[in-house]
Amino acid sequence: MSRSIGDTLREGRLHQHLSLAECAKRTHISLRYLEALEEERWNDMPSESHRVGFLRLYARFLGVYSEEMIHLYRQAQLQAAPVIKPREIQKPARFQPGTRVTAQRLGLGVIFALVSIWGIYHAVRRYYPDRPMDLSWLRIRPRTLRLVAPRRELQVQRIRAKAEADSWVRVTDNHQMVFEGILPAGAVKEWSGPGPFRIKIGNITAVSIVWNDQPVDIKAAARGHVAELKLPPTAE
Repeated sequence: MSRSIGDTLREGRLHQHLSLAECAKRTHISLRYLEALEEERWNDMPSESHRVGFLRLYARFLGVYSEEMIHLYRQAQLQAAPVIKPREIQKPARFQPGTRVTAQRLGLGVIFALVSIWGIYHAVRRYYPDRPMDLSWLRIRPRTLRLVAPRRELQVQRIRAKAEADSWVRVTDNHQMVFEGILPAGAVKEWSGPGPFRIKIGNITAVSIVWNDQPVDIKAAARGHVAELKLPPTAE
């Protein structure tokens, strides 16, 4: 019988004679998240990406085969996922008799109006056979409507991230994922696109962000050790 994820992480830590506090200090992962990893309390973490990112970083730090831990985690999540039953297809409502009567009345009204106009026209022509009739009001003059959309210049946004220590980072450009994973110490990553960019950082003390050659204050958007940025700030 294979060991669980939590038992493997705990044995790897105890094998190196490390405490949870020491691991939290060296990995820059919050102590309560490390406890949740070893006890497999996945719901205590903010999101799915935090679970995978913290698990990979912690397993790599302990040297207990991080990719195998990720594989075991995904298998456990698939087994715990609820079975969704297909919804019953609702039959379209039958045609209501009242709608048919309304359509018939509308058709009879149009026919009556046309017959009345035809009768009035011939009555006028009978009494005034030589008088020309001005029917220009019946002419439909088409008008061309030109819709000119305002030109919008797209400004390319440039993002650069530099890691002083290993940290989990996720970057999306215009709601499209462009990067998610561990940014190793000393690495520099650059992205460019129309934006808006959303950047989530697992360790705010280990990563610096530069947007359009301007440094960004990550701590202003931090909640604990995690920060979520939106660049440009006013973009929808």
